[in-house]
Amino acid sequence: MSLFDIEIKSHWLKEQLGKPHSTRLRLLYLSDFLSELIKSENPNKYTSYYNEFAPELVKLILKNEFQYFSPYEIEYLLFIVKSLESLNFSKEDSEKLIDILQNALKEIFSLLTGTADKEVKSQRESINVVLVESNNDGKRNVGTVQTLTLKSSKRGKEFSEDKIEFENLCDSDHEKLSSYIANKVSLSKEKAKKVISKINAYNLTFSFGNKDCSYTGSSFGLALLALTYNSILANELHRIYYKFYDDAVITGAIDEKGNLQKLDAGILKVKIETIFFSRFTKFVIPEDNIVEAKEIISELRKEYPQRKLELIPCADFKSLFQNLAIVEVHELRFKEKLKANYELYHRTVNWAFTSITFLAIIYLIINYAIPYLDRNPVYADMKDNRYIAYNKYGKEVWESCILSRSDIDYRKSIYGFNRILIFDLDNDGINEILLLRNSDMDKTFKRKIFCYNSDGTIKWEAAITPKDSVYGKEECYDDLTINGITVINNTTSKDKEIIAGYKICTLFPYYLSRINSSGKIISDFYHPGHLSISNSYDLDNDGVAEYLIGGENNDLEHCAVLLIFDPNNISGSGPGKRFPRNFDKGLVKYYILFPKSPFNKFTSNRNACVQSIEIAQDKMTVGIQEVLNTQNPAKNGNVFFTLYTFDKKLNVISFSTSTEFDVVYKILLEEKKILPIKDWKAMEDSLKSQVRWWDGDNFVNYPTMNKYYLQAKANAQSSR
Repeated sequence: MSLFDIEIKSHWLKEQLGKPHSTRLRLLYLSDFLSELIKSENPNKYTSYYNEFAPELVKLILKNEFQYFSPYEIEYLLFIVKSLESLNFSKEDSEKLIDILQNALKEIFSLLTGTADKEVKSQRESINVVLVESNNDGKRNVGTVQTLTLKSSKRGKEFSEDKIEFENLCDSDHEKLSSYIANKVSLSKEKAKKVISKINAYNLTFSFGNKDCSYTGSSFGLALLALTYNSILANELHRIYYKFYDDAVITGAIDEKGNLQKLDAGILKVKIETIFFSRFTKFVIPEDNIVEAKEIISELRKEYPQRKLELIPCADFKSLFQNLAIVEVHELRFKEKLKANYELYHRTVNWAFTSITFLAIIYLIINYAIPYLDRNPVYADMKDNRYIAYNKYGKEVWESCILSRSDIDYRKSIYGFNRILIFDLDNDGINEILLLRNSDMDKTFKRKIFCYNSDGTIKWEAAITPKDSVYGKEECYDDLTINGITVINNTTSKDKEIIAGYKICTLFPYYLSRINSSGKIISDFYHPGHLSISNSYDLDNDGVAEYLIGGENNDLEHCAVLLIFDPNNISGSGPGKRFPRNFDKGLVKYYILFPKSPFNKFTSNRNACVQSIEIAQDKMTVGIQEVLNTQNPAKNGNVFFTLYTFDKKLNVISFSTSTEFDVVYKILLEEKKILPIKDWKAMEDSLKSQVRWWDGDNFVNYPTMNKYYLQAKANAQSSR
């Protein structure tokens, strides 16, 4: 295989590793690629590929997720790890990975030989389903078992239609899959009407436990139907419901009459092999597949004769509930019956206890009702993949829709972007909710700010308009995405204003937009590099805090920078070499440029970035982050910091390094990349002396304001 072919395959592999695949599929893709290199005539010439993909291999193996691997797949990974020990891994890394893989192999063999301990439980709201994972390979089908869970509750009498949600939807299957789920819910209600005369409308939320993968086909149709039907029995019949044993797995698409449809032979083989090498002991399949399923099991048992896996054929969904190897019939206990009957006869009960409940209601109003009646949101948090707003008593008063994967990733980001804020924007005593959202269905959402009233109605939307695509001699495609928002006070009107930070593309352009409390954009500021961490600080003791934001400047050798704004003057552009057309001189009040540490040449992109701004006792400490990049995967990615402390006149009064800086120093000494630092004070004084301030035209070595900001401020005062 030529180097060109290998390079093409490596790009394809990187693309697959970035997609929502399971650990198993990613490891299989990696092992296929690496084994081809290892088994070549001259494996040593592919060191660059080992260095690139070995860290991902290590990360995935350390996750220790081998529930559905076959022994052959584990042994293949062992072969690769042992082969890479002489080519790439350290002995310590290799021993750790080999130990994990050997333990996984032992666990699989204990399942195959029937020696593993098994505790069987039953659940009312969940069923195990075997699915085939979506992939673009066309050659490899991978099965996995997911637990389908249903959360259900009755809707109010004013609702006649069900509210159905499925938390694992993606762009490609949204409309088709939503229709399929709604169809199965309707079918389950039709079946339930044979034993229940009147059925309420329901809130139904389905989800798979693993939200990182997507799946092909509609083999969870039987599970959808069974869970919905069982939920209706529990909520309407008030006598019995069923629990599903967790040692059983089911599969099967359902037709319009509730009959199981025959599986494709290839898909059936993938699913049986997945179950065979797992902890499960019962497999429910369509009745039409039983003959070929037994043949597949027979072949697998030739090598593992002690493996016990019971095949349970089903013709339709009713036969699922008739097999006591799969379900447990559960009769309602006394308390459950009491609750159910109370729902039916609560008016009679209430009349009987009127005198008692009257006093109880007064007590509840005083002690409990008031917290629930307070609809003013004061803080928000994430729960069940939604934003939830709470009042001052900690009661939920508002919830967002289910968040997209990118919204959740932003929430977990190291930059800590503000994606939701709660402020009283119009000074009426009731807080508004500011929200950033991404949507897989509407790509314009990522450039909008949504403002909600406390009752959940939309107050306004502010959309950032597309920006210039030409920056000097370079072009940047339009991928405008708002990263975060901040609320500040206007220095003149004292009204609240919003600062939105957003990127145009991954190349470099970054903007700040100043927006008033009604959602109107006042001004824009362009910066040639990413900005992330912000704070506020009253530098000149005038009672109004300046707006501080840090990041890096791509045009100035990717150095770390700190920008300090008068909130009334956030416009123009920052210093650099590439600028959008029709942008004026920047009105940033102070612009501070930081030097790189002596270890920066050993970082991945030779960049540095402001990652913290701390204010305490009239002092400001700015943390500059850099990331080590060495040839040793175990030590690669170490983050270290240099810290600069300023007084209120923005003089650098002290310099220090983090404990992580000391760790990196020791690593570089051990690798003989640097010589010992003999005079630490001289190094610190040198870095302090290299801090620069922007005067509007040039960088100088003393604290100074931007002269264009001073001119704009003077013009504004003279025009009043």
